[in-house]
Amino acid sequence: MPFSSLRVSYAPRMQSLRDKLLKAGAVSKAEARKSRTEVRKKKKKGRKGHDETLEKERQRKEAFEAKREEEAGKVRAQQEALNAERARTASQARLRDIIEGHVWRKTRGDDQVFHFVGLSGRICRFHTNTEVAEKLSSGQLGIVAAPYDHERDYRVVLPEVLERLAQEAPKMVLFWNDKRKRAP
Repeated sequence: MPFSSLRVSYAPRMQSLRDKLLKAGAVSKAEARKSRTEVRKKKKKGRKGHDETLEKERQRKEAFEAKREEEAGKVRAQQEALNAERARTASQARLRDIIEGHVWRKTRGDDQVFHFVGLSGRICRFHTNTEVAEKLSSGQLGIVAAPYDHERDYRVVLPEVLERLAQEAPKMVLFWNDKRKRAP
């Protein structure tokens, strides 16, 4: 059977009971209108649950925003910690370059033992020659902790480096007989 021979017919829209009663004359127009408003009011009351749904949705959105803000705060804190760690590492590298570039090389010897207080508060000794010991005592040289190994490694450096380190990282200066500090 060809498709052109098929006919589809649609049923007319059904009338509501109100319309049928109005057509039959069983109710007046005013009564039909009153019935329609009552039905509308009932539907509106049914939507009050819709208001509760909207309230729940609003609370859910607020909770989501609060959680997102909290996570953003955590990410910010992690980023700040990472930046602080990078700055600390860069500072240590810069201090290491300063110290290693100005180390007094002729320090080792067995002539004398020079004592000073290390970072841990223990008394440390430094085997050196007489010339370096005299310069350390007079303030022409000083002892600093190496930035990569504070407990075991020490360097003898010139006063220019000591001044700079005293400003930037005073903990690293272990011994410096600076006569300017004692002057009144």
